[in-house]
Amino acid sequence: MALLFQASARLAFGLAVLLVPGFRPAWPLVLLVLLLLLSRLFLALEGRKLASLGLALGRPWFRSLGAGLGIGAGVIGASALLLWAAGGCRPAFNAGASPGAVAGGLLFLLVPGINEELTYRGYSFQRVLRRLGRWPALLLLSALFALDHRANPNLAPGATWLPLVNIGLAGLLLGLAYLRTGSLAMPIGIHLGWNWAQGPLLGFAVSGQDAAGLLLPRLQPKPAWLTGGGFGLEGSVLCTIACLAACVLVARARKAVCNQALAS
Repeated sequence: MALLFQASARLAFGLAVLLVPGFRPAWPLVLLVLLLLLSRLFLALEGRKLASLGLALGRPWFRSLGAGLGIGAGVIGASALLLWAAGGCRPAFNAGASPGAVAGGLLFLLVPGINEELTYRGYSFQRVLRRLGRWPALLLLSALFALDHRANPNLAPGATWLPLVNIGLAGLLLGLAYLRTGSLAMPIGIHLGWNWAQGPLLGFAVSGQDAAGLLLPRLQPKPAWLTGGGFGLEGSVLCTIACLAACVLVARARKAVCNQALAS
């Protein structure tokens, strides 16, 4: 069923493209509706409700979302600070950036983040979790998460493996966040905070996609494995260090609530 959901999610992406040809900003919204419908269908076959996926909205959910935002932004902020300290980047303010655009980046990145969490930490992850256990779920879905980014632009020649390793580590962090909370709120928050801090705030490329931010990071003539090159901070070994540290902290954190997937 987990594989069937993954196949269906890819068909949903293709359908979203067909439904809104030439209007790229609408893709994520259409895809979100399709993924929610798919999730509801697969859960209904097991006699479960959509909220059991980790979408039981309420104050605890939004608190967890906020905590995730801080974690995701913290990982990227720490990576950027390490890069600046290592002489790999010189930051400058972007005179053309506006606070409204930086804040609006949160809304722009929210729906794509939800879509990826529904795809990789939603039904499939939780199904594997119940059937095979934590580590198989963490490793399998994190590997799939990384492999699905292999076609992203600006992968540096000779350093292609490092961005994918870091994306896999990010997937591990997101999976651990689900296990700590039993909710998709913290993974969604981490995903959003990570991308927002990297792009609209600090001005680095986001998974190879160019982004304009409040700052202009001027990369110095250093190896791509240090600076991340055109792929962004996710291509840097410094991001590897920061993400590993975050994984340890989240794994050791006190469990916030009972895991819904294991309890059902």
